[in-house]
Amino acid sequence: MKKNILYLYFVLHCLTLFSQQKEVWRDTIVSDLKLNNSIRLNYTVDVFKNDSPRHLTDLSYGLKTKKCSYILHYQKANRFNKNDDALEIESYPKLIKKLYAYVGGGFSLHKTLLPNYRFGSELFYNYSKGLESSLGMRYLEFNNSNVLIYTASFGKYYRNDFYTIRTYVTPKTKGTSMTVQTMARRYFRDKYHFASLVAAYGRGFTETGLEDYNTLTSLRFGAEFQHVLTENFYVSAQADWRRDELAYSIGDFENRMVLSTGLKLIF
Repeated sequence: MKKNILYLYFVLHCLTLFSQQKEVWRDTIVSDLKLNNSIRLNYTVDVFKNDSPRHLTDLSYGLKTKKCSYILHYQKANRFNKNDDALEIESYPKLIKKLYAYVGGGFSLHKTLLPNYRFGSELFYNYSKGLESSLGMRYLEFNNSNVLIYTASFGKYYRNDFYTIRTYVTPKTKGTSMTVQTMARRYFRDKYHFASLVAAYGRGFTETGLEDYNTLTSLRFGAEFQHVLTENFYVSAQADWRRDELAYSIGDFENRMVLSTGLKLIF
């Protein structure tokens, strides 16, 4: 069995809503100006029907400034009695009015399960009437291969909802693969309290960051929920169902579940 396991971190962005949503966001915006630090702990398990599960623990620290936000990640992965650790930093600089960017990079300490090196960048532009689009790339380097992925998205805020569609395009020597993903999110009393539904089809991409390029095509349905426990403490949960066609056994499919839970404190 081919053992190139690809972890890809994908960024989901929650922006401040436009004029029609100011009432919902007002209290949170005031709080954001005072609370610029955050700590998050997230655990994900990828459960296969006939194979060993994959485990990923992510501990992150976030810092927000007027010009840029930063997130530092420490990740620990486990599968097949192997362990790996990785460090990653993300930044979200504000460039000009309505335009901001994502720039991130990281590396694996042991180079066993996680990418040896990873890099990503993306530009986001906010149009009028709650419209947003982006264009970017992700690069991942392994012991025996490199992966370059181009990504683009288009989103729309409507009242307390956010709808988005995103594509991932991966050029290869034997053709180009693509994944299309859609998401619908409902915000409740503020931007930290929400529920999402996700659907995707393509070359095995998943929001959780657990990637496996041993799959040819993948169908995914998922749900995510984040709840505010106190003024600055949040809990989240996510569940995905996937049906993958296996590259080493064309025509055979495998079902699996990806479960994730997290805690976040801002201060």
